[in-house]
Amino acid sequence: MKKIIVGVTGASGIDYARILVRELYRKDYTVYLIITGPGKIVMEKESGLKLSGNLEDQERQLKNFFEIPLKEDRRFVLLENEDIAASVASGSFKVEAMVVIPCSMATVSSIARGSSQDLLERAADVVIKEGRRLIVVPRETPLSRIHLENLLQLSRVGATVLPAMPAFYHNPGSVEDLVGFVSGRVLEHLGLEHDLYQPWSPERSRVDTESSYNIGILQLTSHLDDTVEGFKEGISIFKKAEFNYDYRNVEGNVPQLAAEAEDLVNRGMDLIFACTTPAAKFAAGAAGGKGIPVVFTPVLDPVKVGLAASWESSENNCTGVSGLVSSEQKLTRFKELYPGLRKLVVVFEGENPNASIELEYVLKAAARMRLTVQTVEVTSIEDLKALAKKKFYAGTGFFVPVSPLVEQNITWLIQQAREQKLPLMAPNEDAVKKGALLGLVAGHYDLGIEAGKMAAEILQGKDPSDIPIGRPEDPDLIINLTTAMHLKLDIPAHLLEQASAIY
Repeated sequence: MKKIIVGVTGASGIDYARILVRELYRKDYTVYLIITGPGKIVMEKESGLKLSGNLEDQERQLKNFFEIPLKEDRRFVLLENEDIAASVASGSFKVEAMVVIPCSMATVSSIARGSSQDLLERAADVVIKEGRRLIVVPRETPLSRIHLENLLQLSRVGATVLPAMPAFYHNPGSVEDLVGFVSGRVLEHLGLEHDLYQPWSPERSRVDTESSYNIGILQLTSHLDDTVEGFKEGISIFKKAEFNYDYRNVEGNVPQLAAEAEDLVNRGMDLIFACTTPAAKFAAGAAGGKGIPVVFTPVLDPVKVGLAASWESSENNCTGVSGLVSSEQKLTRFKELYPGLRKLVVVFEGENPNASIELEYVLKAAARMRLTVQTVEVTSIEDLKALAKKKFYAGTGFFVPVSPLVEQNITWLIQQAREQKLPLMAPNEDAVKKGALLGLVAGHYDLGIEAGKMAAEILQGKDPSDIPIGRPEDPDLIINLTTAMHLKLDIPAHLLEQASAIY
């Protein structure tokens, strides 16, 4: 398998690295990425991406940035710049090449002197001493004599100095086109073909730029990264188009969504994809007056929250896919797994609007199915602990609608259900994995795919108001077989066959 090291430093031009890494991955390379401390600072300033958490969390954030599937666990490796003992620091670890893009003049100086003070410098030193290909993409102006002498020294030892100097003969229609030219030149010097720009030809005509679209992604939390991945998969049905993504993730900071939405609109996005109800509302508010279409998911009920006039037509610039699985469908599955179900204890977060919305649907479905319902509103973890002291009887089943507070502390409810030998229907797969009996959930990736298909239709001329709000058509059934055995339940074979996951 082909391996390459990509170093990112504190020079301006993080998008050069973004396009290069994306293309290298698509060409089946395994990318070993090193980002210096200053490189992370510039990345946040230029792209809005602030790396946080442990190495695994940062790697997940970067996969989105580089448009690499989140499930990829072999061909994208993030390395700590302080880890001087990493594999790439050894000459016995064979790689095809190393690219430092963008490359600061401080890094040029360090590599030219062979200082090897951190992993990036050491990896470059190893590539030089082993006679492998090294490409540096400096981004500085003007250049001092010191800069020029350091670059000359790198050239003398065999490195390719490829300054970030975009050309204009390919008639660039966007900043992305200019950036793509430089990244494309790097690929050429690696001996790789690409379609980032058309090579010079006196006879060539002006490139049609109408097939290139800027897509803003407004996201509340990285827990929805798989939704974004699905969206990109879905929109790819528009095969003649090229998409440039501007990714904004506020990591739970709801007030920040307003500023990010305004900035995306001011940057002239062709479409905004909004993940979650708050993101969709801010995006719709910012984009409405500009005529920029907004596609959303997983909004539970876009009509009740004011995003759409009806499920058939939003009557505005928005459309999307609801994440609300039919309550009747959920309760039917619940009774199939637990035939003795007579009473439903609904534990919900009263201050959460989505929980209240789903509760309304659950109450109506339960009435139609002649189930007795007891609602338990919680506003803190103490309420969940107090619930553990109550005694419930056979025929009772716990049900949790979309309720972040309950979901985050659901182990308390799982433990109570287990002790009283009662079933629990949870709103997500993780809770079933921890011990809830079952869940019927809309997969975020699948919701993203459907939203992406809608976006493709809109970009090809369809009015958002003419696209009905979508609903989860085939939700995932998740079953915990260990819990079923504890409850002495005999799960029908057809349900086991239909289950998307069994724990």
